[in-house]
Amino acid sequence: WGEGKEGRDVMVARESARVLSSRSLLLSLRTVERAIQQNAYHSKHRLYRAVPGADVDGKSAADKMADELKEEDDVPAAAAGMKSPKALPTGERLERLWSYHCDLTVGRNVSCMVWNKVNQDLLAVSYGQFEFTDQRDGLILFWSMKNPEYPECVLRTPAGVTTLDFSEAHPNLLAAGLYNGSVAIYDVRKAMAGETDGKPALASASLSGHTDAVWQVKWVDKGGDRGERLVTISTDGRVAEWSMKKGLTCNDLMVLKRVRNPLAAPEEKGDGVISRVAAGLCIDFPSSDTNTYFAGTEDGVINKCSVSYSEQYLDSVTAHAAPVNRVRCSPYVPEVCLSCSADWTVKLWDHNLPSAVMSFDLGNAVGDVAWAPYSSTVFAAVTSNGKVHAFDLNENKHEQLCEQKVVKRAKLTHVVFNRRDPIVLVGDDRGGVNSLKLSPNLRKVTPIPIPEKKKGEPEPVPATRADIECAKMDKLLASADTKPPAEGAGAAGGAAVGDFLGEVLHRYRAQRQFRRNKRAWQATLTREARVQSALLEYGEKVAGKAHFVEEEGAAGGAG
Repeated sequence: WGEGKEGRDVMVARESARVLSSRSLLLSLRTVERAIQQNAYHSKHRLYRAVPGADVDGKSAADKMADELKEEDDVPAAAAGMKSPKALPTGERLERLWSYHCDLTVGRNVSCMVWNKVNQDLLAVSYGQFEFTDQRDGLILFWSMKNPEYPECVLRTPAGVTTLDFSEAHPNLLAAGLYNGSVAIYDVRKAMAGETDGKPALASASLSGHTDAVWQVKWVDKGGDRGERLVTISTDGRVAEWSMKKGLTCNDLMVLKRVRNPLAAPEEKGDGVISRVAAGLCIDFPSSDTNTYFAGTEDGVINKCSVSYSEQYLDSVTAHAAPVNRVRCSPYVPEVCLSCSADWTVKLWDHNLPSAVMSFDLGNAVGDVAWAPYSSTVFAAVTSNGKVHAFDLNENKHEQLCEQKVVKRAKLTHVVFNRRDPIVLVGDDRGGVNSLKLSPNLRKVTPIPIPEKKKGEPEPVPATRADIECAKMDKLLASADTKPPAEGAGAAGGAAVGDFLGEVLHRYRAQRQFRRNKRAWQATLTREARVQSALLEYGEKVAGKAHFVEEEGAAGGAG
């Protein structure tokens, strides 16, 4: 009897283990968990989607966040000899909806956040320490608004994850860069289905690729038969392009050479042998040009490079007095980009000008900056004192519209806008990802005017969203100066859009056509130069071979 009972217990235990580990049970539990979370977060989900009339318990989330920040910490402020926290500044606000965090993320640094290119509710977040002395294993978590309290999928890595990027052509592919120099590509669809055990579909070999931390990965669409390529930058000084045809292999696009920066080291006069390679930290490509890219370095220099030339820069700018943490090209105007640095500044650049068009001092080290997807003049930056700074240069080109502290005793490390909803996400060095809703003036979209048809004239061509946004930026660049703002200038900025729109649109279209013709002309010259160079090289080889044959013939005759 005893042996039979033990046998039945073993069978019951095995059956229980089989049921509890079955995929169908996990999917059913996930569905139930989502239903419960959606009931609990229903009002906040309405705010997330900007449903008209949505509110949180009759009190705005911004006021609740202000109350939370005013609460005393573990040690009372008076006892610690500190001043009490100040109230949030009046004006535009960011409403805190929720924070993506769980037990797995406590104490970890949020290093990168990316939205899936197709599913705008799927957020991939990487966790990895930036300091060399505080290294540990890494995490990639996939969050969804359907369940803000626990991730949809968890991937573990042997080293801290420093950067992520989803593919545009294949939205199920996620590229990740690690602190140990490795590059991995995950099939998210299989990972979320539990078919991969958390292992990457492709990974770089241990003896190939980068030898130091990979700080940014970016998918670049080359067009035609070349398709998408993965480009990475590392503090080993290399910019590499990766191919997936035969495993994950790379070739160097550029080895970054050090450029003297008088802003960072005014007393420095020369380069030593050890410091000839510059440590790369960030990279970005203009929206309409995949042959040119910008690389920010640890020396505070931004280098303009070409994928066709690996020996020298097209241009170099001493941009900051500290490491360049991020370079972001405008999604609307290819000639414009933003940069941020640990020297407390965010700068707006026009590639055709040698110096910054605008510079903003935020009072603390700036960890990241991001363009808004709905406007060419709106961007946000995060600083090490836990503040988010939101700008709309069309409204005020001298200072931010919103400066708000969103976390206590933590540094903000990353910022990203949602491409569909009026949401901005900020990550911190304690493992939290805060979802913030933009106030109406921060998410303002310039309307597209409807042209009137006049008698005897052809049908007018309506302007596109890209035309409107490019016109706004062209107006901003044309009016950029260092003079203090006049009274009422901020309020009049939005009203002036309609007055200059027609003229600027016409000018912009002419300039855009000129730039296209110029790029085509430069490409033609480049092709002709390559052909001429190849012919010269071939002629030298033929001449050298003929000279060698003549010498051999003369030697044979003499013999």
